[in-house]
Amino acid sequence: MRRELTEIKTEVQEEKVISSDIILFVDDNADLRSYFQMTFSDNYKVVTVENGKKALEYLQDNECDIVISDVMMPEMQGDELCRRIKENHHTSWMPVILLTAKASKDFIIEGLETGADDYITKPFDAEILKTKIETTLANRRRMSEYYKHRVNNIVAES
Repeated sequence: MRRELTEIKTEVQEEKVISSDIILFVDDNADLRSYFQMTFSDNYKVVTVENGKKALEYLQDNECDIVISDVMMPEMQGDELCRRIKENHHTSWMPVILLTAKASKDFIIEGLETGADDYITKPFDAEILKTKIETTLANRRRMSEYYKHRVNNIVAES
């Protein structure tokens, strides 16, 4: 009996499906990048880079489904990265969640004014961040399906 349970558990683990969604995680702290990779790679494809400049370089030749970025980093800070993502025609659709230790109302408003879809203070709870990522991606998929359906109806009526 014990052996059968172990075999079933192993089969279930092997059947785990990773989403095709790609998360770009941007943070200058190597330990936090490793933590994020370990925490989210069971559910998503995770790409990590150490600053906003490297993130923009990545986005020149690659796509992702969501960007999670620290605000305070060398080279290019996360709020500047967010502003550039949102101003670029090719990347403006990407959701951006900013992470920061700056928790005051003014900093949160400033971060949201750069176009960020959400703003989470550090230290963050991984379950809350996971839920925000899932919800944001699901909402984007629903919106995409809605507009595809509308376009198809317009074409069909023409």
